[in-house]
Parts: sequence; C-alpha cells; structure tokens
Amino acid sequence: MNTTGIHISLWLDGDSPALGWGQSPAYPQQEGSFFGNIFVSPPTMYYCNGKDFDVGVVPGRIGAGQSGAPYKNPFPGTGYCRDNCTAQDYPNQNDGYKACSGWNHVITVWRNAAVDSALASASGVSLVASGATSTTTSSGPFSASSVYLIQPVNGGGSVSLGVPGGSTANGAQFQQLSGTADYQKFNIVATGSGTYRLTMKNAPGKCVDNPLGGLDGTRLQMWDCSGASNQDWTITPDSQSGVYTIKNSSSARCIDEPAGSTGSGLQMQIYSCAAGNNNQRFYIKASS
Repeated sequence: MNTTGIHISLWLDGDSPALGWGQSPAYPQQEGSFFGNIFVSPPTMYYCNGKDFDVGVVPGRIGAGQSGAPYKNPFPGTGYCRDNCTAQDYPNQNDGYKACSGWNHVITVWRNAAVDSALASASGVSLVASGATSTTTSSGPFSASSVYLIQPVNGGGSVSLGVPGGSTANGAQFQQLSGTADYQKFNIVATGSGTYRLTMKNAPGKCVDNPLGGLDGTRLQMWDCSGASNQDWTITPDSQSGVYTIKNSSSARCIDEPAGSTGSGLQMQIYSCAAGNNNQRFYIKASS
C-alpha cells in the first residue's frame, strides 16, 4: 500500500491467529493502526496515528498529505490511536488495539525508521519528517559536526537551554539561561533508530536525561550518556513555523518550559505533549 513503490518491511500485531500479539525489537516504531471493511462498496478504510508515526515518515505513506488517499484518519486533533482506541487486554496492552471507533479486528503496524531510510536512499528517495519540507536521512537533518542552540519560542531568542556554569556533574540541572555561551550549545547525535541524544558541546559524554523515565513534572538533568531510552529524543519539525517539539522516548512526553516562564535559571521539565503548546516548542539553530 506504499504509493511510491518502495518496499518497507513491517511488523503486524492483531487478534487474528495469523498475526497474534507481541512486539519485535527489530521494529521499534509504532506507525499506526488500520481498521474498517474493504469488502463493501465503497470500501470503509481507516487508519490512526501510532505513537511514532512522525519518525522518519515513509514516502507514499497512506494518508500522508496525499490527494484522494484511500485511507482516512477519522479522529480529530493529533489523530493518535492511543487517544481514541481501546488497548488490547493485558499483557498485550502495549502491542496494539482491540477496537477503534466501534471497529474490531484492528491491525497495528510497526516499522524500523533506520532501515526504512536505507531502503529509501537506495531507491533514490529521501524520507521526510512529518509536515516538513526538508529531507532527512537516518542521520537526520542535524550535522554531526555542528553544535546547536535550543531556544524556547516563548523567550524570543533571549534564552537558550543549557547547563549552568557548564557543570559536568551528574544531576546538573538542564535550564534555560540568558545568552549563548558554550554551555548552552549541544550536539544532536542520531542514534540510528530515528531518535537523538542531546550532548553538551564541552562534555560530549553528558546527555540530557529524563530521570528514571519520569512522567509529568519531572525536572530534566544532565547525566553520563548510557544509551538508555530516557536519554533518547524524537525531534519533530513544524515546517509552517520553523520550530520543533522534542519528545522523550521512555515517557512519550515533551520537553516543557514550566508555566511558559521566560526567566533565566528555570529548570526544564517533561510534560504530556500538546499540539501547538508554545511551552513545548523550540527553535534549533546551528552555532559554532
């Protein structure tokens, strides 16, 4: 069902014995879920967005900005499955859904963004991030040889995220600070799985860390880079405004500027992602 003809390997979950439940570590990104009835006239064909649908979007993906796409997302807003569907029963509640909008026998699709990117590149096609106009590859739109300033939209460029005094101690606060010093500059390092680690320019072994994969209100810190998912981030562009949201892999929550305060010294937190929330939107600018 890929309209560009690129062959994308998928992992499928569902209640049919031909599929069954259970995830595969080789397919870490939840693309979406499909439901309806293709055997009636006209066919009823629906999909909803999986939690990772915007990681390395596949060219020709059903419903991805195509005119007359056969599958439609019936859910408003973000269109996430998790907000509109009933999860499968324990212990498979994280594998997929047993009902969406009154439809049963839902099929949930998983992908591997890094492998998809390699396949697309071999076919002469670049993957495009959701809503973006620029292309990305498995290494993403961020150069490994560059450093970046991450600036909250609310601050209008007056503050940048950083580590006070350039501290390299485990547990150092991840704050917004006035100015653009070296301790406010970060490497954005692709993991190869569609996510990134944010490491300090002056201490590349230190990563922005969501302690223990904490949920709403957990304050962010710096910690020795470990490869754990609480240090992995999905960076999603909004091409209309030129800003980004930065979502934590372990908690599925976004970096958030508490109460939208623009004061220097404010420690960043993790909080449930909300579309259009300026407390969770950042400019990312190449620096030196």
